[in-house]
Amino acid sequence: MQAKKTSRLLIFSSLLITGVVAFYLWNPDPIASSHAHAHASEPETSPLKTTHSSPPNATEPMQLKPLIENAPHDTETIETDSPIERIRAIQNKTELHQALLDDHQQFTRYPAYNQRFESEDSDPVMARYAVDERSTENPEDGSQLTIWSDKKYYLKGDQAKLYATLRDQEGRPIQTQFMAQVIYNEQTNLQTFSFEDTNQDGLYEYALNLNGENGQSWQAGVYKVLIVNKANPVSDALTFIISQPDIELTGQFRDTVSSKGELIIEAEVRVDRENRYYLQASLYSANQIAIGATQQSLQLPPGKHWVKLAFDAALIKDSGESSPFLLKHLSLAKVSLPIQRAPIIETEYFTREYPEELFQAADQTKTTEF
Repeated sequence: MQAKKTSRLLIFSSLLITGVVAFYLWNPDPIASSHAHAHASEPETSPLKTTHSSPPNATEPMQLKPLIENAPHDTETIETDSPIERIRAIQNKTELHQALLDDHQQFTRYPAYNQRFESEDSDPVMARYAVDERSTENPEDGSQLTIWSDKKYYLKGDQAKLYATLRDQEGRPIQTQFMAQVIYNEQTNLQTFSFEDTNQDGLYEYALNLNGENGQSWQAGVYKVLIVNKANPVSDALTFIISQPDIELTGQFRDTVSSKGELIIEAEVRVDRENRYYLQASLYSANQIAIGATQQSLQLPPGKHWVKLAFDAALIKDSGESSPFLLKHLSLAKVSLPIQRAPIIETEYFTREYPEELFQAADQTKTTEF
């Protein structure tokens, strides 16, 4: 599942790149490189696809009025405005120019650590825990193998539930026997096992205990489960992560509104080892209406700490919701390779009630560093 912000990011990046290229083609003056709007996020990225638009009539090149007139001719470097400011300076804007400005305004409306979302289905905190269901088709007969696990992240001592099913091209289950091999960090073969279809419904299951039984050593890291079956040559593999996050909530929260109109919720955490940690949380109204998400990354030593989670005034104002607010989903993780993520937490913490004027009157143009 992809959050709506990812879609807007793709569109905005595509339009911005197209606009910069267009300026180099249409305007004789060079355009200074822009400062990218940096997002504090964990290292999970995907490539951006760039689309191309046709330029306007090349026989009438668009001219930009110089923003620096009668500049001294010396050896000092003169800073020019960003491409977005150059576009704003154009009096007769094209549809492409206006689209760039509109997308830029929407993209930069909130601070880098905040994200607006419309429903729980698009909650970016929940998206981190979405299970990957993998399906592989046999091109010879159209049959399809589908495999998945009940979670993406586990702690040592948990039980991982694994599932597999094989169906023909009409969707009917095919009776077979599934075998699996567990591999740690792409190197160590830990064990093999067979799935069971106790209900005879074509859904095969296996409960993998991660508690160290039978002399197994379940360390923090990435685990691959290679799955094959006897009725069909199609095979596939699923992966899951065993985490040792070294951070947990104490259950204590407190909240306030800053002088800039930000809703600040502080969560107390207990840290076992010094490391860089990553927190992500989603805010809802008291009646479960989605408002937005925030994130925070910081270095913490062992002990108890209050960690701030900030929600911008514009984010709250745009939702149209009033306090009290619900801090619904919270994710804690240790920054490492792979990232060590704790199970998602349903905090059920409600803030105090605040006058709506605190958020309505806040400066909506700020992009505070937090």
